[in-house]
Amino acid sequence: MQNKQVMMINIADNILITRADFEDWEELKKSKVGNWWNSLAEFCKHAPVSPNVMADILKMPELRAQIELTKTNPNGWVEYATGKGTSWYFKESKAREWLENDYAKWRLFYLERYKGKHFQNT
Repeated sequence: MQNKQVMMINIADNILITRADFEDWEELKKSKVGNWWNSLAEFCKHAPVSPNVMADILKMPELRAQIELTKTNPNGWVEYATGKGTSWYFKESKAREWLENDYAKWRLFYLERYKGKHFQNT
């Protein structure tokens, strides 16, 4: 009789994803080197505005297209929350730079174009 090894996997501790999703995740992981703020509240500690207003500014489609970290935009610095129970992530160095150099113009753009509109997570 031969000895055979059997590997048991506890499904509760593992998830299955497609190879394409795994490869996308690997690419994004490479761009996550450095210090990150792990919530909108943490980001807003460094901003002159409340988290609700900042979330609306950051969700503007014109800005989101530039700053969202994706496979096609590896220079992005924001990973948006994907729903309830998920968090925002901000690459600290780029976030600080944006707050210092670009926040004021985007706030003005938001006030002029959207006049206080609230954006949903997309």
